[in-house]
Amino acid sequence: MRSVRSSTFRGPPLILLALGALACSLPFALTPATPTAEPTATPLPPTPTPIPPTATPTTSATEAASATPELAVWVTADGGNLNIRRGPGTEYNVVGFLTRGSRVAALGKNEDGDWLYIEVPAKPGTFGWVSATSTFSDIDGPAAQLPLTPYEAAVPAYLRNCVFHPMLIKPGDFTLPPQLDAPANQRRVNPGHYEAWDQSEVGPDPVLSVDIREGDSVDITIDGFGNMYTCP
Repeated sequence: MRSVRSSTFRGPPLILLALGALACSLPFALTPATPTAEPTATPLPPTPTPIPPTATPTTSATEAASATPELAVWVTADGGNLNIRRGPGTEYNVVGFLTRGSRVAALGKNEDGDWLYIEVPAKPGTFGWVSATSTFSDIDGPAAQLPLTPYEAAVPAYLRNCVFHPMLIKPGDFTLPPQLDAPANQRRVNPGHYEAWDQSEVGPDPVLSVDIREGDSVDITIDGFGNMYTCP
């Protein structure tokens, strides 16, 4: 009787062969997924607390134009008219008037604070000076706090007596000596209207009636008898 030797199978198990065949048939190899980190939340900036708007009252154009500034200084012509001059002094020309009862805002002052800078009411854009110490000026407000305003020096004006008689000058009621007393026969005067009266022949009329402005030099050349003179 032939004996049959049984042989032992040493190949891989069938299940491993099957898995290998399946892997070769896939288009790509499977890669284990990498876990994704959880996103970190970015804190939002704090929300600002709303500020309630400040209520602004409605103002008409008329009310706005007449609104009083923080520093309000007013000049009122009280009891009479006020001359408005080119500079802070009576040696300057008159450029306008502040009529009785009128009021205007002061914009500046001179060094001594006795003259205030204003706009001429009848001439918008034109400015001048009024006396703060006149009996006809009423000042309301802190005039001492107004800013200093620059100005030009006055141009001198002169009145000279060329006759041989003394002359009484009005207004001012001063006497100009005759021409032989030169240089005392000439005097600086402020701009304004003047009359000359011959003291040797007092008549019903002045020998001279003239308006003098800055820079003028006026000679008295006729006496009360009608005689004509010239100054040397």
